Amino acid sequence: MRLRASGHRQNLEGINCHTVWTDTTKTGTKYHSISRHTPHRPVQAEVLVPNQIPLDYVERVVFVSEASFMEGKRLWGLSTHPQFEVAPECFADNPGQPSPIGYAYLERLILTDVSVNENNVYQPFSPRLRFHRILGGRITAVAYLYAPAGTQARVRWDPIGLEVTTEFQTSSYYWHWPSISIDGLLDSECIVEYYINNILWIRLNFELTTL
Repeated sequence: MRLRASGHRQNLEGINCHTVWTDTTKTGTKYHSISRHTPHRPVQAEVLVPNQIPLDYVERVVFVSEASFMEGKRLWGLSTHPQFEVAPECFADNPGQPSPIGYAYLERLILTDVSVNENNVYQPFSPRLRFHRILGGRITAVAYLYAPAGTQARVRWDPIGLEVTTEFQTSSYYWHWPSISIDGLLDSECIVEYYINNILWIRLNFELTTL
């Protein structure tokens, strides 16, 4: 990336680095480091990004939410990885605002066989990944997300391939609780995937058995 000297500050917000410049005086060269919060002067900087960065150079990986953290761990598998942590403040466009992150994202998703409705969706359900077949029972995916107006959420249940799409009309935080009848699932490992605007945010594998 190249920043032109005219009209640009050094260390633009979102670039996690400090600009260093030198002053040569009679007593020698002084090195200074300034942040974007201090007085500044126009600079030019060039950042060369390699195609690959050795994993040893990565100290930590941050995620915007619990859901993306869980999906990151699933995708990484059992391999050794840097420190993973949830740090939504790293993704904030408008810190201090009611919706500091300006794009749609899934905060969390859990599965339950408790009957969920608008009166109890706020309760803390215990997440489960193993279920027993009960006549007339349902499995519900309880999601909490931020959705700007027009956002579409799609839930896919496998192995049967059932998909349900919901569009959110206004920008807000939402509880979303799509469900599926246990009668329509096989006694086997099943999968639920949650997409926002066709981007997969989390995949949960769960097991259904007959008593």
